[in-house]
Amino acid sequence: MKLLYSVIIISHNNFENTTHGALESLARDEKGDELREVIVIDNGSDDLTCDQLRQVHLPSFKPRLIFNESNLGFPKAVNIGVKEAKGQYLILLNSDTRVMPGAMLKLVRELEENPDYGAISPVTNSAGNEQHILMHDDEPEKILKSAKNWTQNACPNLLISQRLDFCCVAISKQTFGKIGLLDEDFSPGYFEDFDYCIRLTNNNLKMGVLETAFVYHEGGASFSEKPKSTRELIKTNKKKIIKKHSGITFLHRRDCNLDAMKSYHTQLKDSLDLAYPFFKRVNLASTDSPKGWFKKKKYTDRLLSLTKEIADDLILLNEPVQKEIDEVYKTLIRKPELSDYNGSQNRSEFLLTLLYLDHRIREIEENVVSFLEIGAFKGLWAIALGILCRKHGKTPLYVTATWMKHNPENEDLIRVCQRMKSDGFLSAKIIDGDSANPAIVEAVHKARNSYDFVLIDADHSLDAVKKDISNYAHLAAEVLLFHDVVTKKCGVGKAIESSGIGLHYVISRGTQMGIGLVDQRLTPSRHSKISKAHWL
Repeated sequence: MKLLYSVIIISHNNFENTTHGALESLARDEKGDELREVIVIDNGSDDLTCDQLRQVHLPSFKPRLIFNESNLGFPKAVNIGVKEAKGQYLILLNSDTRVMPGAMLKLVRELEENPDYGAISPVTNSAGNEQHILMHDDEPEKILKSAKNWTQNACPNLLISQRLDFCCVAISKQTFGKIGLLDEDFSPGYFEDFDYCIRLTNNNLKMGVLETAFVYHEGGASFSEKPKSTRELIKTNKKKIIKKHSGITFLHRRDCNLDAMKSYHTQLKDSLDLAYPFFKRVNLASTDSPKGWFKKKKYTDRLLSLTKEIADDLILLNEPVQKEIDEVYKTLIRKPELSDYNGSQNRSEFLLTLLYLDHRIREIEENVVSFLEIGAFKGLWAIALGILCRKHGKTPLYVTATWMKHNPENEDLIRVCQRMKSDGFLSAKIIDGDSANPAIVEAVHKARNSYDFVLIDADHSLDAVKKDISNYAHLAAEVLLFHDVVTKKCGVGKAIESSGIGLHYVISRGTQMGIGLVDQRLTPSRHSKISKAHWL
């Protein structure tokens, strides 16, 4: 049987920490293993590494080994592998990678279906272009586990790229025949992948990133942390590529990330639900701004404009979710006013916040999703929590600490909680009293040690909000929310700023209300000023 694809790995020393892991991950990938071969080109490694390579016997394959007497560098070694490969498609795979099951075959199938593409790469945790996605873990296995959420909820269509990172790239044997091999003038390495991408473009072949395929990449240190000899090599090869291809543009990773988001905007018109990858890209973009006032302003202006346009489209696209909430609201609430939920929420702000929480619910491993609301009105957030959890097969748990005698709508709130209990909530509990009362604080802590989501929306006076922040903000395991952060005639904004909590996002669609959001998985914001948060 003719082989469909060949995986080519370049090995050089340090077998246990590099090539061994890549090979083992390929062995766990049983999808299409009978259609492939794995070739390891060893670049003049020490005797120990060579012996370890010869002893590799994996259940699904035994790699073909080619030993170079000396370190020929990456481009030359790859070219040897390309010449030796028997597959119709070739996947160049760095030795410091770990492959998610199914990723290799996905890349190959995508090339089969898109003959106008010369090369396709997966997303990864470490790359210098739009292949790079934000991961919150450090260990390879944890990153691969987290990446499942991304691949299951990612954009299903190829993202067009100007250049690919060759830590993992699929290219057909036919394309190598047309374009040629890697330019060995860039040996021992750096910029040979960029050079090849330019050559693909010059031959009218596209390059794409497949977001439903993920490969873990250990990656190297930043430029400033590399040895002096490596930094000099990078500078030398950069001069070579500029001389070879005049007028080329070196896009920064952050700009590639924005280009990926722009692609989402185009694809939203096809009714694709891209809220999950959009928010993940926004998370990355908001923490990856350039240094220097002018560059930062230019980047921020583009980011704000782009995210506002996409967010508006997401709101329109997800109107069915809002209508579902409306139907329950009309059933349970006396005299329901849906235009702004009886004055409690701006509808667009509310829905966009729910979409953010929805993308975080997909990442929560536990079956139970918990929500603490400090100061409830009519139970709107409990209704929304139930609908989001039902969508993902999760069990909702809702607790609110609210002073019922100061809530003119307490009958509605009681009715909502009773309905939620009958609808499968693990709990829909009202803790009646002043949220600042030590007994109420103790009751909230006894109900649960932490909550996935915490919304602070009780007494809006400065001192009251500061007390609620002190008593409840630390209970938020995933996302901390504040309501009315934009409204000037209340103390919410001032309390947040004086407490030193840096909001990651402000979701606002007017001069009043506004929802502030702190995502606990992101690096803490360096800015306490609300105006410095990213506005959606």
